[in-house]
Amino acid sequence: PGADDLPLAIVGLLSLTLWLAFFVRFNSVAWWQTYWPDAHAFAALLVAAPILSIATFHFLSLYQVVTRYIGAHGTLRIVASMALSVVAWTALGFMLGNPGMPRTVILLYGLLGATAIIASRQMASWLLRLGPRVEVVSARPVLIWGATAPGIALAEALRRAGGYRTIGFIDDTRAVFGRSYAA
Repeated sequence: PGADDLPLAIVGLLSLTLWLAFFVRFNSVAWWQTYWPDAHAFAALLVAAPILSIATFHFLSLYQVVTRYIGAHGTLRIVASMALSVVAWTALGFMLGNPGMPRTVILLYGLLGATAIIASRQMASWLLRLGPRVEVVSARPVLIWGATAPGIALAEALRRAGGYRTIGFIDDTRAVFGRSYAA
């Protein structure tokens, strides 16, 4: 899966966490059979939850954090994004006339969603770091032109080859400003 597939995968993950929030609240795998208030507004809220979360991830620049090096800063962004999306989702519920969304589900969705996104990012980071490591005692410092995927691939290749240490990236593309890379 490429970067274009990421929002779709996150929508699937967040939809699963929403279902899990209902499962925990109603203690039933088929919770919709026992709980289904105003169908149209409620269905709109169910669809809106992951979409609002993706929008807040984009708004808070979560996708600019390099997954391989997520760290505490990225984790804090995930928590802030989920909190903001839950607030927006709750506001949407009130605008739709409060179609019966249980408060526990709203809170559980935020907690489970943040946990799932953090866990998936940490797992991806761990998998990406599994590559072979080369210890370099006296490495030459290197600046790389281009902080996009080819530049990062070059930094990884130089790290694995040994003898070079990437000290920074130079790039004129606004989209990559503020990203971090740590070997």
